[in-house]
Amino acid sequence: MSDPINMTAGADTLAWDIFRADNANVPEAELKAGFPTEAEYAINIAKHLRVAGWVKPRTITTVEELDALPAGVLLKDAARMLWQLTMEGQWRVSGGASQWLSMEPVDMEFPAVALHEP
Repeated sequence: MSDPINMTAGADTLAWDIFRADNANVPEAELKAGFPTEAEYAINIAKHLRVAGWVKPRTITTVEELDALPAGVLLKDAARMLWQLTMEGQWRVSGGASQWLSMEPVDMEFPAVALHEP
């Protein structure tokens, strides 16, 4: 068995996440016991997803990280609100009913996940 702690700290966190999701009915303590050899399928799925272009979305945790984002970025914050940085450098937040409201980024709840980066 591979060590799931090393696997998580290493390059194959996606494979570990796939294996955990596939074994959601197994108690967490048993999953932490190791990554069994018969779970190589999870590593293969992860490899294929990466070849197809999957990348882990960037997580934003500070206003400083927000300032470094390009115009056109689309974020989902911890409150599940969608935020978009316009070409004019203004933040807009989804207001429901297909409405976007201008807001200040200090109102964003962290962490936020980048759903789209141009």
